[in-house]
Amino acid sequence: MSLVLYELSNAQGRCTSPFVWRIKLALQKKGLPYRRIPVGFLEIPNVGSASTRGTFKTVPIIEHQGRYLNESWVIAEWLDSTFPDAPRLFSSSPELAMVKFLDKWFGTAIMPPLFRSCVYETFSHVRSEEQSYFRITRERTFGQTLEAVAADWESYISRAREALLPMRLALRRAPYLGGEEPNYADHIAWGTFIGFGIVAKHALLSYDDSLVEWIERGIAVAARCEGVDRAQLSIFTDTA
Repeated sequence: MSLVLYELSNAQGRCTSPFVWRIKLALQKKGLPYRRIPVGFLEIPNVGSASTRGTFKTVPIIEHQGRYLNESWVIAEWLDSTFPDAPRLFSSSPELAMVKFLDKWFGTAIMPPLFRSCVYETFSHVRSEEQSYFRITRERTFGQTLEAVAADWESYISRAREALLPMRLALRRAPYLGGEEPNYADHIAWGTFIGFGIVAKHALLSYDDSLVEWIERGIAVAARCEGVDRAQLSIFTDTA
């Protein structure tokens, strides 16, 4: 097993990072076995070789034959170039360009309000010794306390649900964003719902949202990833 994936782990040993999840889904698609090493926020700088240690601030981080890479896009493109005989994440340069466009849209229109809607629950599940770090860094970003952000959870979820309309329209004609088969665009979006859904207290989607069936397909894929307990995964939708 030549691949090692360093993934964010909270106090319950669960990964809530959307960026790690998109790589876990990518590795599953390519059929590449790997070893998982869970790390906390404060452990990330300790990952790497003597020459790279202290340079990484985020996960995912991949180790392969003594080489370390981080940032999900760098890793995704590296996986295709390094393992070209495994199923490809990107069939062509145009597909890569379009998925990168979707990533920019999803990362600006959907992820921020969804993260804010469950940021306090994420904080509550962070390892106790890392909660101060999480609070300080996130409150600096938000310009508000976590409690103030959490108090507005309903408007954040409403904003995200409304912004998801383009995905609902796209998925009317095909079961996946990638068409008849999921591609990295699906991994990007699934990773967010799975990562946040693990800790979310409030429903991310309503039970009758047309996206629920698509997310269920993503959860089925995620359940086959290395070291994943199906019981940890949830859609977190409003009930009828």
